[in-house]
Formats: sequence, structure tokens, C-alpha cells
Amino acid sequence: MIGSMDSPPDAPGAARRIAHYLLERRLGAGGMGEVFLARDLALGRPTALKLLPEGFDPELRQRLLREARTCARLQHPAVATFYDAGEAEGVAFIAMEYVEGRTLRERLRAGPLATADALGVAACLLEALAHAHAAGILHRDIKPENVMITAQRQAKLLDFGLAKELDEEQATLVTGLSMAATRTEPPTVPVMSTRSHTTPRTSPVTSPVMFSLPVATTRSPSTTPSM
Repeated sequence: MIGSMDSPPDAPGAARRIAHYLLERRLGAGGMGEVFLARDLALGRPTALKLLPEGFDPELRQRLLREARTCARLQHPAVATFYDAGEAEGVAFIAMEYVEGRTLRERLRAGPLATADALGVAACLLEALAHAHAAGILHRDIKPENVMITAQRQAKLLDFGLAKELDEEQATLVTGLSMAATRTEPPTVPVMSTRSHTTPRTSPVTSPVMFSLPVATTRSPSTTPSM
């Protein structure tokens, strides 16, 4: 979890603390609240802390808890690591690994990726999704804003706020599809055609394939001519 620096947590000189997390700067905001770079005072490490807005709807709290349970089931180098979840002074939060770098969207504004880097991003995403599918989790929000590119040019998948738990039959199906995609020899995976002869357009494997097209070409799949 990360974003561009926006503003300090409160007025200048004020330091806000949630449980054992000291908020340092605001990273971004969305429908599920705000995300801050925070210092874990117990472990001395940086953390991405998602906070629900004050006076939040109880349904939002349940959604946040579902996200926490989902993230806690995932342990993969290409997925941001879950640290903690809880509530302090009426504020519900999730603590995640702070991934330093740029979102894929921000990176693409500087121009298209080199072929090797585009291949690496696609491979990381497919491995992350295969891991999630094997755990019975469908991300459902694959987009460049939810992919971080680190200084080491590694990709990490973020934000499982819209994720859905799959039943056993569904998990078996999508795991098979995603594992098949990770075994596909280059250049089949990175070519990123808008057509798929092996999976339906609504397949969970289609999302990274569709948005990896602009990774390499900066063209939107919606504007690419039919083949």
C-alpha cells in the first residue's frame, strides 16, 4: 500500500497516533478511507496504515475486517504483506507493508516500459494472482493504480478491498487458469492480445493480460483494433 505524498496527518507540528502507529504523512484516499505512512513504534518499521473515516458506517468496518482476513491469508513476494488490523479510540485500521516506489500508473506517465520490464511486471502479476486464487481469493480490482513498481523494478499487487472469496469449485477453476498462464512460455504472456483463445473475456486471468497491453505499448485495450 502506497501513494504519492499528499499532506501531513494534521496541523503542522501535530503528531497523530493510532494504537502503536505514529502517522507521518498522508499517502492517499479512497472510498474505504485514507492511507498514511506510519511508524510502527513497537517494531520500528514503516507501515502503510489504512484508516476508516471518523463516524464510519458499520458496513465499512465489516468490509475492512474482510479485507484484513483476506490479506492475512496471502504470503507472496509479489503481494504487499499484511501486518495487523484493529481499532483504537474508535478508529478502525489495517497495517500493511509499506512498498516504496511508484504505482504502475505513475511509471507509465514517463513512457512505456522496456520489453524486459514489461515481461517482469506481467510475470509478477500472474504469480501473485495464482497465489491468491490458490488461497480462494479473487482480487477483482486489477489496475495500474494497484500495482507498485519498486526501486528494484519488482512489481507488487496491492489493495484487496474489493476481493471476493471463492468456493472450492471456483477456486479450482481460476487456479488452473492462472497457473496455466504462469507456465506459458514467452512471448505468449507479454504479447497481451485483447483476444484469448483459452479463457473467456470475463476470466480473472484476462485482467492482467488486458492491462499489460498499455504496459508495453501505452495504448488502451479499448482502443486496440480487433484482431
